[in-house]
Amino acid sequence: MTRWRPVVIGLGALALLAFTVGVAAAPSRPVPVFGAPALLEGTGTTFTEPRVAFRRDGTRYVISNTGTGTAVIYSSRNGSEWDRLPPLTGQVSPSPDTDIVVTRTGRMIASELEGLPATSIFTAYSDDCGRTWHSSVGMVPVDTDRQWFAAGRDDPTTHQPRVYLLWHNLFSGLATHNMYVQTSTDNGASFGPPIPVTLPGSQAFLDLQCGDSGGPSGIVVSPKDGSVIVSFGTRSADVGGGCGASVTGDTEVNIVAATRHWVVSSPDGSPGSWKQSLAVDDSKSKRIVAGQLAGLAVDRAGNVYVAYPESGVQGTSERSAVRYVWAKPGLAHWSKPVTVAKQSTAGHLLVHIAAGDPGRLMLAYMAGVDTLRGAMWYSMAAAVDGGLGSSPKIRQVQLMSGPAFTGEADELEGRCGFGPTAGIQNGVICGRIPDVYGMGVAPNGRVTIAWPASKDAGGEGGTYVSTEVKGFSLYARGR
Repeated sequence: MTRWRPVVIGLGALALLAFTVGVAAAPSRPVPVFGAPALLEGTGTTFTEPRVAFRRDGTRYVISNTGTGTAVIYSSRNGSEWDRLPPLTGQVSPSPDTDIVVTRTGRMIASELEGLPATSIFTAYSDDCGRTWHSSVGMVPVDTDRQWFAAGRDDPTTHQPRVYLLWHNLFSGLATHNMYVQTSTDNGASFGPPIPVTLPGSQAFLDLQCGDSGGPSGIVVSPKDGSVIVSFGTRSADVGGGCGASVTGDTEVNIVAATRHWVVSSPDGSPGSWKQSLAVDDSKSKRIVAGQLAGLAVDRAGNVYVAYPESGVQGTSERSAVRYVWAKPGLAHWSKPVTVAKQSTAGHLLVHIAAGDPGRLMLAYMAGVDTLRGAMWYSMAAAVDGGLGSSPKIRQVQLMSGPAFTGEADELEGRCGFGPTAGIQNGVICGRIPDVYGMGVAPNGRVTIAWPASKDAGGEGGTYVSTEVKGFSLYARGR
């Protein structure tokens, strides 16, 4: 079995980010303490989007990609030593799009997106901790992209856990674009037909037609009532379906400079049951929210959170702050934005979020620092206590001394070119960094975070993992 490689955290780079942590350094505020990050052996590729999941016994899993692109899973009982499991059988042309979930029975369900020429989601499940795999059935064979899993309550008919699979249509999205959810009522062994979460005539549907989106931002199941909650970013459409209020007048492909973020919910994922709620709307100011994707979480009481980077200048990803909004169950009203990390010259990217007890949150993101070599991007975490109030307690920490990426925000977000065709270039001919990494919550309320890093930033490329060991828990009794 392949073991992890520890990475020693130095102090030099910590001082570099003093401007981001100084505003939240009061001793009375929650202080998350993370262990030294581990570089997972064999994950030599930079363009990977690792994901994290937990079993009830505390075993954690990370799915990532090897240097040759194969999707692989690593397991750990303590968060510091990692074993590499056999790869999912059945992969042909794997891509960085991966996800993993573990249901109450201990079944592990994992997926990777089969790449060009016809994107499709390969899904498999294991009942023996990843030693053997069985292919799930019901996958749409072509034109699916950026999948997400969520485990739900037991189905009332089969008495097995429900599993929800979210994705969006890629190539056909240039004609009609939507987000789709497939439901499994047999613990992930098979999935039903794709159900669209927006319908023609609704504002969310109109907004989706402004661009072949970079994909949905996530799916969660409320522990309060079992409802299914989906989020995605869009540009803004006029009532007639045009995109005159958007950053540009062109349809953007794959990567969309979103000015809005939608949340839709359903009691059971069934057709026609989805209700829409606009969580973030910067269409008037034309500030970009999410960049590529935003974070979605639901706490134990059913409150829903959307976390995102918000640009400081219209039409660009530069100078962004980290913010979140929240809504009570039912999503009737969203809070004013709460700032976790203030605007900086370089900005912030790739914001993720996890929730536990009401108002107890953990965010993960990349923070940029301007240097003589250009902007350097560091992996960060921020613990939030009292997140439903007007003055939450926030403490930010840096997860690794070295940077993960280098480059300006717009460059890393896949935005290049000028003039009327700039939007169409996004995500197709432009280079960019991955748009996803992983967060998982242990039974004791502490978080494991996995993120990709590039050799171009001066370190060793691959997937890094760090586990919170003390100081803060998403569950008040887990301290």
